[in-house]
Amino acid sequence: MSGAVDRAFETVRIVEANVSMGGDWLARPSSDAPVCMCELDEGEVRGCMERCLNRSMRFECAVESCPCGDRCSNRQLQQGTTLKTAVIDCGLKGVGIIALEDIAEGRLVGEYVGELLGRREAQLRSKLYRG
Repeated sequence: MSGAVDRAFETVRIVEANVSMGGDWLARPSSDAPVCMCELDEGEVRGCMERCLNRSMRFECAVESCPCGDRCSNRQLQQGTTLKTAVIDCGLKGVGIIALEDIAEGRLVGEYVGELLGRREAQLRSKLYRG
């Protein structure tokens, strides 16, 4: 890694899931998650394809309530991405990320994971950063 990238990693904390700063809910309780009505037809390997109600409403199925169980195909964010990436130095703009492989159209690249700030925390940090 370059010096700028090394310095950037000295001031960040790597997280695997979102961190709420300000008491806001990160997600609805799983009991509120919509349940699809998908069924696996004989010979189907994967369920919850293009006709899945949750998919059409842009919700992921909940692992504990999906009728297709572990064969559900509508849990990309929960399962994570396998895209190969690298952090690079972007000069005065800090650091960025690039893909190390071609990305097919429509492929999930990733999701934002980090701090989710409430209005109060955002205002406090804005004042702090302005000095």
